[in-house]
Amino acid sequence: MVISKNKPSKTELYVVIVGLFCGCLIVSNIIAAKVLSFGDIVLPGSIIIYPVVFIIGDRLTEIYGFKLAKKYLY
Repeated sequence: MVISKNKPSKTELYVVIVGLFCGCLIVSNIIAAKVLSFGDIVLPGSIIIYPVVFIIGDRLTEIYGFKLAKKYLY
């Protein structure tokens, strides 16, 4: 078994993390219409996945910063 020692580049990791962020954000918006009930408590379905979206977005900003995000936006 051969293990590759090549590390993914910073840009490749950025693309994967942004893809994960966008996927989670879309899923969060889709399941927001679903209602979850825990006894007397009624919550939207996105309450489960939105914290993940927030954490991924925060990590993108902390690690890559606004400069890289703006570079690919414009």
